[in-house]
Amino acid sequence: MKAKMWGWRVTSPGPIASGPMAWARLPMPVPDADELLVRVRVCGVCRTDLHVAEGDLPVHRAGVTPGHEVVGEVVASGPGEVGGFWPGDRVGVAWLRGTCGTCRFCRSGRENLCASSIYTGWDSDGGYAKYTLVPAAFAHHLPAGYADAELAPLLCAGVIGYRALLRAEVPAGGRLGIYGFGGSAHLAAQVAMVRGATVHVLTRSPNARTLALELGAASAGDAAEAPPEPLDSAILFAPAGELVPVALAALDRGGTLAIAGIHLSDIPVLDYQRHLFQERQLRSVTANTRADAREFLVFAAEHRLRVSTTSTRCPTPSRRWRISRRTESPVPRSCTRADRVSARTPARTWPAAAPGGRPSGRRRRPAHPIPSTAAVSRRPSATLPNAQPAGSGFWLAGIRPPIMHAVRPSTRTAGIRRC
Repeated sequence: MKAKMWGWRVTSPGPIASGPMAWARLPMPVPDADELLVRVRVCGVCRTDLHVAEGDLPVHRAGVTPGHEVVGEVVASGPGEVGGFWPGDRVGVAWLRGTCGTCRFCRSGRENLCASSIYTGWDSDGGYAKYTLVPAAFAHHLPAGYADAELAPLLCAGVIGYRALLRAEVPAGGRLGIYGFGGSAHLAAQVAMVRGATVHVLTRSPNARTLALELGAASAGDAAEAPPEPLDSAILFAPAGELVPVALAALDRGGTLAIAGIHLSDIPVLDYQRHLFQERQLRSVTANTRADAREFLVFAAEHRLRVSTTSTRCPTPSRRWRISRRTESPVPRSCTRADRVSARTPARTWPAAAPGGRPSGRRRRPAHPIPSTAAVSRRPSATLPNAQPAGSGFWLAGIRPPIMHAVRPSTRTAGIRRC
């Protein structure tokens, strides 16, 4: 019998309140050549995951498991080259999952524009499950000094914010306006300030404005207001097309507005003289390259970023649910332990670590064998009242600690925070 695991899948794209995702038994993924099998520890909630679940983005894979801010542990791999990853390593799985590697965009360092690019949690199953797969070439080594829940948002929110800064061409010591202040924006703002920019935050959320000032922003006002001074650059993180003319009007001559989202509502009619004349530029941001991600993670290792997160637990499956009025998130009346999987098939063996951390010539079995054609032994625990105790069960996109994380100071819908 083929091994199974628990995870979320998008069954009927629509508003989150309508329940577009189902908690289901899914086939255990088996790594192909050059892939890593990753046991999920934490997976962040990105706005793009909401776009996938709510149908704002076209369906690329029916019944897909969302989630692309994955921090996990390498369990095993296929037979190919795996880029220096070893069982037990902490690894990051991000949005970009694959490109052709041969088109003119890939060959010129612009793989984010590859027409054959594929994405985690959209084209392939992501991290809202117990295990996920990632091509080793698109996996990321993670900086030390951060908790799992802090690292998860860096893998998309942080990387996209970093690329948006590059696209906005903020000059040295320049004035940057940030419209919308959620997960990506609050990280991009810190990078910009470290590099000497004056940052003005414009957002409708009072809590977000408070956070912006705590992080060192020069000002924080409502999104519809003008900043206190003309801007050299601006980034629009909110998927609100009506803010495009507002941000363009705030630019000084020669300024640049970068739109960071994958989805944007309709843009109102622009006035050429007011919004674009005098060489103002309007740019989009399309995903990121692996080089962007690696540069940003190096920056995060060198400069300790403050990561603001909210955690939502996902319990083990139960047919009986109740909604907590305080948290607006599903809480079970009874829980069971996650199924245990014991593999009978041989797995790839790995060199043991010699003193100093380098592999020696000796071979050993990995701590977690590849569960390809495994026998599943179900060993439920006793029924637990109302809540999941520490040390048991399975959290929303992995195993403890709790792992559906949103880095967004904003409104909450059905247990998931929005940017």
